[in-house]
Amino acid sequence: MGMMFAIALVMQYFELPYENSSSKTNVPAEKATAAVVSISEMNDLLLEKPRWSSRVDQDLLNAKLQIENAPIVENDPWLYAPLYRNVSMFKRSYELTEHMLKVYIHREGQRPILRQPVLKGIYAAEGWYMKLLKGSRQFVTKTQEKAHLFYLPFSSRMLEETLYVPNSHSHKNLIQHLKNYLDIIVGRYSFWNRTGGADHFLVACHDWAPSETNKHIASALELFAMLISKKASEKPLRIFYESLSKQIPSSEMAEFWMMEHGMLSTGRAKKAYEKKQLRQKQLRMGTPIKSPAPLPRSKPEISKKQQQVSKDC
Repeated sequence: MGMMFAIALVMQYFELPYENSSSKTNVPAEKATAAVVSISEMNDLLLEKPRWSSRVDQDLLNAKLQIENAPIVENDPWLYAPLYRNVSMFKRSYELTEHMLKVYIHREGQRPILRQPVLKGIYAAEGWYMKLLKGSRQFVTKTQEKAHLFYLPFSSRMLEETLYVPNSHSHKNLIQHLKNYLDIIVGRYSFWNRTGGADHFLVACHDWAPSETNKHIASALELFAMLISKKASEKPLRIFYESLSKQIPSSEMAEFWMMEHGMLSTGRAKKAYEKKQLRQKQLRMGTPIKSPAPLPRSKPEISKKQQQVSKDC
């Protein structure tokens, strides 16, 4: 349900009325974007006008009007007002989301990269979101014309596991796979073309997701559990994992991260990759994973003065 808060904000900032147009030319999927999108830039994306009107426009007009005239919220026990830009508008936006929002889930593409949630491990957030949304009768609609938003159900984790070539340090084939997927949607439906993808969204928590999507799916609303600028975060992460590896050589978390970022020798990287594949297989099968044996604790040293005191006693 927490992710629906983010979707509620989409409705809060949609700007209408729309300009009517009878021409339905394809909108290019490629669009350059920065690694980190500011709030003002996100607002600009959401304010872009669709190329022609649809049946849901009146829904959004009514919602926008109610949000702008939301009743003042005072001392709500469930909301801490300083956290929000406008707590009254946010609450009304959330209420309307619960009441009226409809999401269409695209059915194109093949498993396991698409429509197959990963429910275990550190990337499980995107999988559980996919599973819960697919099972929701409240939010999901099978009629595209009734949808306010369109969900692209791809798994960034399965994309990496299925297509990434170990030690290649290249995401080109992953990016191309997503482009092919998007080309199918753009060519088959008019909904992406209507808004240029502004009413489409995806959910990903893998740290590769920004680089995989910012070329061809940049105009879609990307909801990342971890939306981090690679340039800004790489140096402190490198220092952290190098330090962790030195202090705890048996740390698989450090070993896997360093393997994925090309910091291990070929031999070590191969062993780390095989170990990671084994761990993932154990997670999928529900096999208990044995933790490495803890290092023996060393006895505290006793100074000569303490030894002398104990003898005198």
